[in-house]
Amino acid sequence: GQTPAEHADAVNAAREALEKVSEPFARRRMERALRAGMSGKSLAEIEASLAEEEQLAARRGAHHAEIIGEESE
Repeated sequence: GQTPAEHADAVNAAREALEKVSEPFARRRMERALRAGMSGKSLAEIEASLAEEEQLAARRGAHHAEIIGEESE
């Protein structure tokens, strides 16, 4: 069997491999969604929407993806 650290390393390696192969697809989807979301809107409308999102993020606090097996110091 694997130690917890070895298991975490294997999970992280698999995650990184998945991110690498899925990145072009994810980028295309994101770009398409951004174009659709911005279509027909003025720069001021887009900036206002981004400001609202930043305010919501600030109220939610910092929530980041956790990397398994890495410890904070």
